[in-house]
Amino acid sequence: MRRALLAAAIAVPLIALAITASDGQVLDTTNFSSTHGNISFVNADQCSGKDSLHLEWRITALQGSAFGVNDQVKIFASDLNPADSNNNGFCDEKEATTPKTVHAGPIGTPLQPATTLLADRDVPHAGADIKGATTIDCATAEGTNVFICAHWYDSAGTTKKGLAVGTFQIQTARPDAPVAPLEVNAGDGKLFVSWTAPAGGAAVDHYVAEAYAPGQSPANPAPDNVPASTATVTATSAEIRGLANGTPYDVYVRAFSVGGNASDLRLGPVKGTPAAAANFFDVYKDRGGSEAGGCGSGSAGVLALLGAASLLALRRRRP
Repeated sequence: MRRALLAAAIAVPLIALAITASDGQVLDTTNFSSTHGNISFVNADQCSGKDSLHLEWRITALQGSAFGVNDQVKIFASDLNPADSNNNGFCDEKEATTPKTVHAGPIGTPLQPATTLLADRDVPHAGADIKGATTIDCATAEGTNVFICAHWYDSAGTTKKGLAVGTFQIQTARPDAPVAPLEVNAGDGKLFVSWTAPAGGAAVDHYVAEAYAPGQSPANPAPDNVPASTATVTATSAEIRGLANGTPYDVYVRAFSVGGNASDLRLGPVKGTPAAAANFFDVYKDRGGSEAGGCGSGSAGVLALLGAASLLALRRRRP
C-alpha cells in the first residue's frame, strides 16, 4: 500500500493557474476551463447567490474609440449568441423580453483614460446588482450556454465604444461523495491519502483533500474551519504537504465537478499524524527519487540515492 500511495499522480491545483482574459473576452477567473471549450461555468453557489461571478474582461475598442475619464462599463447576459442575434457583436440589451437578458448596470468605477483595457469585477448572479435574475433559470437549464458581455459606453451611457464577450455554461449538478475507505498514512511533514471514486452524481473533475488541525473542522464556524493544508488532484490519491510532524490531523476529501460544484458530503474524517521518515525508502522518496530506483531515475535518482544514504546515516548516529 505504501508504494501505491507514493506513486500517486499529483495534479497542479486548478486555482493556482494564472488566467487572463484575451482581447475581447470575458471569463470567470475562478471557474474557466481551457480544456472544455474555453468556457466559464456558472455553478450552484453562484446561481443561489452564495458566490459571485468573478469576471475579468479585456475590452476591444471599436475603430477610432478612445477611453474617456468618465466612461462606463455595463454587463449584460443573453441566452442567444450576440453574433447570431444582432450581428453587431453586442448582446441584446432588452430586459424581460426575447432573447432573455440580465442587465447588471454600471459596474465599479468609471474607466480611466487609455489605461484600463483589462478589468476585474465580482457580479452576484442572484442579488440586488442584477435585475430579473430568474430569466436565467439555473434549476432547469443544466448545460445551457449564456453569453456575458462587457460593454464600454461613453460618459452618458448611450454610445457604445467597445466590448468583450464570453461563453458561460450553467452547471449545477454535484458529484456524489468519494467512497470509503479513506486511507491515511504518515509521511515526513505530510500525509499520504487515498480513496475510491464516486459511482454517481455529476462527473468528477478534481478532488480536494483537506487536513484539519486539532480543534478545527469544516463543520465549525469561522475561523475554526480553515484546513491546515490541502491538495487538489485529479487522481484518487494525494499527498497533503506542509504539515507538522507529531500533530494529529483530521483528513477529509470532497469531489468537485468541472463547474466547481462540491459533493454535498465530505469523505472523512480519518486521523493521521505525520512523522519523520524512519526508513531508507521514505528518505529517498522525500529527496526526489522514484520507484524505478537510483539508476533508473537518471541523475536525479542518483543524487536522491546518495542524499538519502547520507541523511539516514546522520539520523542513526544521533543519540
